[in-house]
Formats: sequence, structure tokens, C-alpha cells
Amino acid sequence: MKRIISALAVLVTAATLSACQTTGEGVAWDLVPSKNQAVSTGPNGEKFPVHALCRAGVKGFIQAGNECLPFTEVAADLGSCDTVTGYVFVHGDDGIGDKWVNKFFRYMNTERTPCAQYFTMARPGYPLMDGRQGSGDQRYRIGSTQVGSTPEKVYAVAMLLQSLKQKHPEIKTWSIIGSSSGSNIGGRILGQYPGLAQGGFLLSGNFDLQAWLDMHPEYTATSIGNSLPAIDVVRNVPKDAVIFALTGTSDSNTDISLAESYGDALTSAGVQHVRVGTFAGGHNLVLGRLDNPTTQKVAGYLTEYDQLLRKVAQDQASQQAANK
Repeated sequence: MKRIISALAVLVTAATLSACQTTGEGVAWDLVPSKNQAVSTGPNGEKFPVHALCRAGVKGFIQAGNECLPFTEVAADLGSCDTVTGYVFVHGDDGIGDKWVNKFFRYMNTERTPCAQYFTMARPGYPLMDGRQGSGDQRYRIGSTQVGSTPEKVYAVAMLLQSLKQKHPEIKTWSIIGSSSGSNIGGRILGQYPGLAQGGFLLSGNFDLQAWLDMHPEYTATSIGNSLPAIDVVRNVPKDAVIFALTGTSDSNTDISLAESYGDALTSAGVQHVRVGTFAGGHNLVLGRLDNPTTQKVAGYLTEYDQLLRKVAQDQASQQAANK
């Protein structure tokens, strides 16, 4: 009898997940806190572990190593594109305003980078604005004094990127767009997993965590913990990677010197396409405000970055064809 009940429970759960899958990303997932794992409440009140969403292939969730994380494939018209560039946005420790970020990326695809496919995601322990939240430790959240570039977080983001590459084999060139500690995670991935992405468009990054800590006496060494600095792995970054490190001129959290020292270290390591720059603005960008001069400045940088990234990829493809 117990086996029959167990089998029925599995069938009911599978049916529930299948129903959730058909609703797509419009579902407002209501996640209930749990001691050990996030529990999701589906559109009809069904409850099941978040990891079941990935196992069932529910749209809007993806396996990322040991984590199941929510992501959004930003709507894009790519029908006339011969080649497409994939971008994954990695947010900072204060979370992701993905509603506004997605608006910015739709604008970029429509007006500036027509052959770019943008993805936004939530790092382990964080929710998206529609309520979807994946698995993972929730200690590194807004209001926390912890820097969330831990080995587990870096690995999860890298594996999410790997899963997206497997999901989209038609996209040959990939890049990370980072913000704040998301930029440090992006830079770390470029050096720790060489070749996983071909570049990084990194905003307000704290690439040297010890130097960043020295600028903030209000924090202690425990704020960094075992977080991994991007600057420590620059020698492993592929020499043809394209990296822009940009900082706001009024950023009170992350000084421009951190981007400058990171850029210098990359150049010294032989990375050929490195640019360090500034924009008028602070640390937390509201990219969805398309009429804002700061947003347009960042959009201009991203347009230049996309053009250079595509040129490098085309040059590599031409060289490979010539060598055959």
C-alpha cells in the first residue's frame, strides 16, 4: 500500500510540474522559506522543492551545478541575424531589479545590438521580481555585510552559463555582464574557467577584495570571508578576451582605482582587449530609465563592447578557416 501511495504521489507531482511548465514565465512563483531548501508554490497552490522545477524542465528555471536557479531569456527578434552573441547578466549583493534590467536589454536588442540575446538570472538565494527564487544560501542578501563572491556562488554562476550554452548551441560567443560583486564574479569566472565566456562587460566591480576592504573601515575581514577576488586569476584569462571595466564617477562603494588596477593587471598578463572607463553615476544603476544620460552612456559602452566582441569572434573564425 505504501508503494502505491508513493507512486501516486510521484504521478501527481509530475502532473503538477507539467501544468506549471505550460504556464511559462508568466507564473508568479510564490516561494515559501524552508530551513534546508526553497519550496515553491505553483499557480494552483501546489508545493514542491525548487529542485523539482529543474528536474521537470519547467520553463524559467535551469540547473546550475548543485543549484536550481531562475532565469529569463529576454525577448529578442533575431530572425535576420547570421550570428548571435549571448549575454548573461550577473547582479550584485543587493539583488537584481530584473524588471528594469530586462527593459534595458530589450532596448539594447531593438536599438543598438540587434543580434544579441540577453539573459538575466538570480544568484543562489535571491529572487527575481516576479517572485521566482531558486535554491541556495540566502545569507548574502540586501542588508548583509557579507560579500557574496564565495566559491559556491562563483561555481553556480559558471555552471548556469554552461547550462545556457548547452541549451543554445547556436550561440557561439558568450559574455558576462556584471554589476558590483556580480562583476567580480564575472571576472573570476573568466580566469577560473578560461574559455567559458569570451569576455566581460563589468560595471562597478570590486575586483580586488582586500583593496576594497581597505577603503571601507566599517567592514571587517569577515565581510570578505572566503570570497574570491577576480584580480587573483588574471593570468589565466584568455589573451583574446574582451573586457570592459567601468565605474561611476560618484560611486561611494567602489572606487575607480579598483577597475584601474584590475585593467592594469589584465594588460600586464597579456590580455589584448581591455578598456577601463567611467560614467556619471553612482554604484546602483537603474538601467531601465532609458532617458537617463547615465543609462545612455552605459548603452554606448555596451554597443562598442558588442561590436568589438563580434569583431574578435569573426577574426578568430577567419583565422581558423585559413588554417584548415
